[in-house]
Amino acid sequence: MLSNVSFAAAINPIDITGSLTLVYTGYGLSPSYSVNSAGTPSFIYTDINTGTILGSTAPKNIGKYNVKITLNGPPNDGYVAQADYTIIKSVIELTASTNTKVYDGTLSATATPTITSGSLGFGDIAIFIETYDTKNQGTGKTLTPGVVSILDATSASVVGNYSITYVTNTSGVITKLPITLTASTNTKSYDGGVSAAALPTITSGSLASGDVGTYSETYDTKNQGTGKTLTPGVVSILDATSASVVGNYSI
Repeated sequence: MLSNVSFAAAINPIDITGSLTLVYTGYGLSPSYSVNSAGTPSFIYTDINTGTILGSTAPKNIGKYNVKITLNGPPNDGYVAQADYTIIKSVIELTASTNTKVYDGTLSATATPTITSGSLGFGDIAIFIETYDTKNQGTGKTLTPGVVSILDATSASVVGNYSITYVTNTSGVITKLPITLTASTNTKSYDGGVSAAALPTITSGSLASGDVGTYSETYDTKNQGTGKTLTPGVVSILDATSASVVGNYSI
């Protein structure tokens, strides 16, 4: 009868030991492994979803993959260990920054959102933007962040490797656009009214792109005379949708 005899657990020439769920990092990813025998391991990766054999370079993009590790050389030449594994999206949070601008008829903001949780993968470069909820002047306006692109070192898009949470900012400001409207000289025969045929002109500043102004001017009195005061006025300022935007101007 045997007693006080211990038996060691069997050790495989190659063991795949790491997690089979990996998070995108920008690097090629493969489960951790240990080699417990002489010999050199070689690798073959396969995209499970498409069946495409990817060769010996570990994949970096999200998806389901198989890794096949073969031991080359004695005493366990040809031993194979393989496993299916998954690369999942990296989670980041993108937060809009405070922005103040003068009314320009657009939703654009010059401030850039920042990543407030998580980080980009190795070698990835992102272009972020943010926009106002409306183009009109005011305070406490909502700014929403967005992604123009996320590219890797080869300029390939990798935005699909990220799960992005967008965080708005409610401290945006748009101030009124100042313009100066100056009356033009006008001469007319008495007609019982204070209207003038001449039109005022903008002599300082300009309208935002797409806005169209209609102006008028009037005499201070209807009676004949010289040196009379002409006062400019705004009939309307409309945007490309014919909505009034006169409230966005300080005139």
